[in-house]
Amino acid sequence: MGKNIKIILAVGMIVFILLVTGGGAVYASNASVPGDLLFPIDIAAENVRRRFIKGTARSVEYEVDIMYERVSELEEVEEEGDSDSIGKSIEEVDKQQERVQEEVQHMEQECSEGKIDEAVLNRVMERVRLQTEEHVSKMEEVSNKQMEKGNDQAAQAIEEAIQKQEEMRQQWEEKFQDKGSSQGQGRGVQ
Repeated sequence: MGKNIKIILAVGMIVFILLVTGGGAVYASNASVPGDLLFPIDIAAENVRRRFIKGTARSVEYEVDIMYERVSELEEVEEEGDSDSIGKSIEEVDKQQERVQEEVQHMEQECSEGKIDEAVLNRVMERVRLQTEEHVSKMEEVSNKQMEKGNDQAAQAIEEAIQKQEEMRQQWEEKFQDKGSSQGQGRGVQ
């Protein structure tokens, strides 16, 4: 019996150490930026969190939060001046823009099917709009700094990402203006 207890304690200690050190790596990875050794752990942790999010509105908000993180990382790598990391960071911004757009489309679909209240959709979309404006502003600053440094290639890539953000924002605004005007007509509002 004593031997079994020692085995159980040893296994328990190993599991504890793995959890503590693994959790520390995940925590440390959150401060990483594209190009860092721990960045893939940050991405993996975000993917795990995605699986536990309940509700499309929360999912959109989570993706917008991650977009904020990607834009902040872009600012950080721009300050460090590592052109490889800037390129990787721009790629991550592009990927995250696509995730935000996919989740917004999913939420719009659920709203049209009556699964999400329109007030929730409007609240979330207002947050998306405000965050998108902030992202564009920060990305423009980074692009301008890259132009000043003579890194035209990075500046061009950032400008393309900005254009995508602007196009998404414009599409969303048009959809919500169309919804608002068609709802107003349906209710007899002038």
